[in-house]
Amino acid sequence: MKQIISFSKGLNQGIDESVLPVDYASLMYGFECKSGALKLKYFMKDNSCFSASVLAEVNELEEIKRLFYFKKYDNVNNSNADKLIIIDGDLSVHYIELFDDNQSLVSLGITFNAVPEGVSYRLNGEDVFIFASESDSMVVWDGTNSPYSVLDAPKITSMALHNERLFVSSSENKNRLWFSDDLDPTNWNISMEDAGFIDMYDERGAIVKVLSFNGYLYIFRDYGISRLSASGGQEGFYLNHLFVSAGKIYEKTISLCGDRVIFAASDGIYSFDGLTTVKILNGVYPLLSGYDEGNSAFYNGKYYLTCKGDFDGVTDNVIFLYEVKDKKFVVLRGENVTSMTVINSGDFDSLVLNNAKTTPNLCEIADFSVSEEDKIVFSGLWKHGLSDFGDPVHDKTIRAVHIVSNVNLVLKIFSEREETSINIVPGVYSYPCILSGRKFGFAISCDSLGAVVSDLVIMY
Repeated sequence: MKQIISFSKGLNQGIDESVLPVDYASLMYGFECKSGALKLKYFMKDNSCFSASVLAEVNELEEIKRLFYFKKYDNVNNSNADKLIIIDGDLSVHYIELFDDNQSLVSLGITFNAVPEGVSYRLNGEDVFIFASESDSMVVWDGTNSPYSVLDAPKITSMALHNERLFVSSSENKNRLWFSDDLDPTNWNISMEDAGFIDMYDERGAIVKVLSFNGYLYIFRDYGISRLSASGGQEGFYLNHLFVSAGKIYEKTISLCGDRVIFAASDGIYSFDGLTTVKILNGVYPLLSGYDEGNSAFYNGKYYLTCKGDFDGVTDNVIFLYEVKDKKFVVLRGENVTSMTVINSGDFDSLVLNNAKTTPNLCEIADFSVSEEDKIVFSGLWKHGLSDFGDPVHDKTIRAVHIVSNVNLVLKIFSEREETSINIVPGVYSYPCILSGRKFGFAISCDSLGAVVSDLVIMY
């Protein structure tokens, strides 16, 4: 008899390993399998938006806490003046001029007491960048002159621009949504004509993030989502509540992904279209954890999430990539990404990552290319736990395995009694293997970039 194993099903940790169909992996990372074959195609390298000299300057920083993209147009010179803003380990602010032929790391000369949030805004005809934190005053910088503080603004934990107002949550009252004056995010004078606030004391709890999406302002809270219609004057504002969550929502996982918002809660990963919330990725959710220390972003059709993962009892760093359109995903293991931001301006189009595992470098994740050098390859593992091949009663003996690969890899076969490892070489081959048991498991491991593995057949 023979057992043909397909790789197209991918990872499923939502079903107990003892009853998991053999075509599903009980643990998988590194490999992509949407074509039906296992492909090891992702690696990390220096980000191509930056010169080698400025990357070396960035590496002199001891740590990077946050990255921001400041989209700036220089009205004087009629040119792009976009910047990458870096918050270092001391919470001091630096920036890099993206369109400068001689890129360098420049200190802005300001330091925060808590890790700041940031957002771009057009104020009085100029592009400006607004910083704010839970314990610091708001700071406004026009990209040219010295930054200045707005002392009467709330102490901000999250902020979003919506209909020419700045909406924020604050550490001073976590159930209060503040909003600035219309057309002026620096005016926080409370009145019916200027700024104001809305208190929300119900079972959904504290505000964790505000997000402008699809014509509304959405307020993500510890245990739910509220929606504010906020066009025109304050008298026309209207608040309603859309979703109550059984699990705590994690602020850093919330990202706008085209026509939906994806986020993680303590009871699962969700997709939200503005009205309906649907739980997704049930098969991968049990693997992931540590969302409160993670980051998320949406780039090139993919939802990126950094968090932790449980790999057979070993906790490690994870970069999770979810292709929103075709609902396929890849789990990348081992590199410690502590911050990321999306740059999208002309020649510069990239998801910029900081990989704290090596140095505070500015990296990007790329697909397989034989021309790249100095790359960090994400190793691959596909594993299925013990399976009885539909016969839980009788002992069986595996006599050979057939597998197709274009690289060297290791295939481990194990039963409840013993195990063996086979060194697979490139080509289409069958390998003799004598292994007895009632149940068998399989693991394919590889660290060769560009690997393609298919057609695993077990003869018994």
